[in-house]
Amino acid sequence: MKAGRHRRDRLWRREPDFATPPHIGMAAIKALCDGFTKYTPSSGIPELRQAAADKFKRDNGLEYKPSQIIISCGANIPAATSFWPPAIQVTK
Repeated sequence: MKAGRHRRDRLWRREPDFATPPHIGMAAIKALCDGFTKYTPSSGIPELRQAAADKFKRDNGLEYKPSQIIISCGANIPAATSFWPPAIQVTK
């Protein structure tokens, strides 16, 4: 149990072991200059969810609606919400 917990904790905080590629850094700078500085929806921005749906169809032959795709910077919320029945609504 302890070994499994250690592995999970280590992976939970995992940082990349490589530098950010230059084209990604430049895209981040452009986004900042374009005013893209607010929090995004917790399920991901619509354009990115559509791009993922397009990729899945093109490269994998899988058809998903953007509403079936969650893109997040972590796993906690998507993992938790994937188990909620559709009738449950979470409010602030």
